[in-house]
Amino acid sequence: KRVGDALRTQLEDEIRKVQGTAPLLKLLSNIWFTATKVPELRPVVWAILKRLGTDTPKQVLEELSKQQEPAYAEMWKPLSPLLKRLVWECDWDSRVGDKDPDDRNEYYQLMESTMFAQRVQPIVNGYCHEKLLVESANRPFVASLRERRMVTSHRRALLKGEAAANVPTVAKAVSELRQLLAGDTPAFRPKLLNAFLSILMARHGLVEDTELVGGAAYLHCTLVADILLSGPVPKAYQPLLTLARTLDEVVKAGALSNSQLSQIQGCLRQIYPTDEADMETQQSKSAAVAAKTIIDG
Repeated sequence: KRVGDALRTQLEDEIRKVQGTAPLLKLLSNIWFTATKVPELRPVVWAILKRLGTDTPKQVLEELSKQQEPAYAEMWKPLSPLLKRLVWECDWDSRVGDKDPDDRNEYYQLMESTMFAQRVQPIVNGYCHEKLLVESANRPFVASLRERRMVTSHRRALLKGEAAANVPTVAKAVSELRQLLAGDTPAFRPKLLNAFLSILMARHGLVEDTELVGGAAYLHCTLVADILLSGPVPKAYQPLLTLARTLDEVVKAGALSNSQLSQIQGCLRQIYPTDEADMETQQSKSAAVAAKTIIDG
């Protein structure tokens, strides 16, 4: 065993020194099938994948998404955060992609089947059922603007740099979601942000109309705003970010000025172009529907 461990460690060191992707891809191709059967070889695969990073072949990402198979479930756990995000994106593309079923329940179930949805849904549910948010959302009126601002600060405490031990669960949920969507980079990964907003929009479509009292059913709309305002967004989402920021300022102030109304109208014209052909990417389409989600909430 000691000899085997030493050889494996030496091989991993050599992998880290390799220049270019071609030798790594060839080695991965030769070792992949055996590594799924022999646990001792999996550290070598992890070293190759870590070295490949974004150059990891799509076929490998698709195989790693098969968590229902024990071998792939074991290979998944030690993957780097970047590789896991790449697998989530690949799995989303293969299961959801550009599909647009007429039945909203069918569409939501399709999204729920993805690895990414299964990862974020518990966090989203924890946010939407947080006691303080539910109580606040179900009130038709607040005693003062200060009370509304306090709830907003409550949600975004961790993003403002407060110590993790002193922040509420809901703030930790927002921070954790942002980490999943962006990782160590300042801006969100476009595909994951698109997937996340799509999940919340599909959830929004399942909500039955409520009376004035019952706003807790729309807390996922509040979550959209919290996420968008937590950091830089891809270029396609800039009008949506401006809209979210303006509406956030309106809520905090408890009043809507003429300039803010003009700004909102300008954002909506950008998000909802008169010619649908102007929507060049799926992200811009997602941004348009997300805008409706924020406004409805």
